[in-house]
This record gives sequence, C-alpha cells and structure tokens, in this order.
Amino acid sequence: MRSKLVIAGGTGFLGTALVQHFATRDCEVVILTRRPNATSSRVRQVAWDARSLGAWGKELESATAVINLAGRSVDCRYNTLLGPVNLCSPNPIPNKEFMSSLREVCRMPLGLPAARWMLEAGAVILRTETELILKSRRVIPAKLQAAGFAFRYPVAKQAMEALILPCVATASHATKL
Repeated sequence: MRSKLVIAGGTGFLGTALVQHFATRDCEVVILTRRPNATSSRVRQVAWDARSLGAWGKELESATAVINLAGRSVDCRYNTLLGPVNLCSPNPIPNKEFMSSLREVCRMPLGLPAARWMLEAGAVILRTETELILKSRRVIPAKLQAAGFAFRYPVAKQAMEALILPCVATASHATKL
C-alpha cells in the first residue's frame, strides 16, 4: 500500500523540499493550503482554512503521517485516533541555534540576520504570518513521549543532516560533472 503524507503549509520553503522528497519516493502527498493549485498524480493540494473542520479532515483519516508547517495553525490540531498530538521535535531549540545548524549542514558559512520589517514584508508577500518567527513557543510532543514514541531524529541537526546532506552531496556531484 502506498504511503500518504499530509503536509499543512506545504507550499513554503521547507514544505516544498519535503514534497519533492516524498513525491519521488512513491508516496501520495497531500498539501493543505489556503490557495490550492493544480495537482499531479503524486501531489494534491486541498483547500484548508486552519480554523474549521472541512473536507480536508477526510485526508487525515487515511494519512500515514501528518506534518504541520503552517505557523498560524499550531493551536488547531486534529487527530482522529489519539486526540491532539504535537508533531514536533522532543528537543526544541531557539531560532538562532536552528539557523546556525542549518547553515552548517548546508555548508553556508555566513548568514545575514533578518530585521523584523523584512520578515513582515515577506509575510505579506507570501500571505502568511510572522507569528512563529517573532513570537516564541516552546512546544514538546508530551503525548508521544508518554506513549513511548521513538524519534528517529530527536535532535534538529540530525534531522537536517538526514534531509539535506543527500541533496548537498548530489548538488556537489552534479557541479563536478
């Protein structure tokens, strides 16, 4: 049976990378988005307002996994089996540490800081919120931990290395050809 991955907010930078990764691995990918576009045989976009339960709820019922990348909907969780579950790292880190690790894994030695006005301008262009960047929330997966869930990558840098290093290696190899 083909795996089904549902990604809320899957049209952003990280979401796009995840969609590309899983769509090439015989997974059905469903993106929950406010503005659905054309779909393909492996990727579908479904309308979602992050506030009310609509037809998108059916997508979750048969999902193998759900990834929430939509900043605005952190408090709007839905799971038909176990109730609300935070799908996040068991070891949250500050944005500064996250960006430092990301630059290291991507082999990008320099990172320029973004001023608040830059984030707000970008949010307007992308029609999203700056809430999760400008306001901190320490979220942990308490229910998953209590249930004994074993995280394959419990530390953010480990997850980045698993997701990004194969892409960096492929890009390096392609440039040498």
